[in-house]
Amino acid sequence: GLVLASLLMYIGIRMANKAAPHMTERTKNWAAVILCAVLFAGGLIVRMIVIEGIPVTPESDYATYYRLAGRLLNDTLLTPEGEFDRSYVAMYPHTIGFPMLILQPAFRLFGQSVKVALYTNLVCSMVSIVLCAHIGKRLAGRTGAVIAMLLMSFWPSHVLYANMVATEQSFTMLLLIAADLMIGVLRRDQDSLYAKNPGRALAYLVLIGIVLALAGAVRPMAVLLLASFAVVLLMTGG
Repeated sequence: GLVLASLLMYIGIRMANKAAPHMTERTKNWAAVILCAVLFAGGLIVRMIVIEGIPVTPESDYATYYRLAGRLLNDTLLTPEGEFDRSYVAMYPHTIGFPMLILQPAFRLFGQSVKVALYTNLVCSMVSIVLCAHIGKRLAGRTGAVIAMLLMSFWPSHVLYANMVATEQSFTMLLLIAADLMIGVLRRDQDSLYAKNPGRALAYLVLIGIVLALAGAVRPMAVLLLASFAVVLLMTGG
């Protein structure tokens, strides 16, 4: 259904462009911005409905993330009562990344509760939608931005994970930040950073490393994106 909606959106945009050939670029840009804003608002609403309407008690890994964030907040991880969690982190070091980088700061600002964790993930999810639209615009113009916004706003797994204290939302956000930076580094046209500002391109590479390191602290599979980027960068001409 979502793929069909994207196809219909694409056809509608093409027909609108042909029906109004004298429409200025500024008007087209504003139309795309308004459409993206509507889709963004729709994505936000459906996620909030899931959070408020389908309450889920954290269990398994989700409960571990929540508990670790609480121990970090209350400085009890190194106490006798935190022995089990310390042992678990020693066996699976990546489990400390999400609680430490995402949940603990949110708990420190807004208090420790499952709702705070869920709404923190909601922020990460909405940032991911904007990043996806920005990447779509850079790769395929206004139409790409709108379709990317549609897909990311209503993609079922992204929506249904809204009521879970999971790593997916923050991990996706970090990967999309890295991907957006990678596009800037990989471009080789006359207006690219490679051609105009190599020093800034080098700074982008440093930022990519930092963002992927943070993503790797949340989920180790971030190294796959780093490896893929390195291969593409080595094969890029110029």
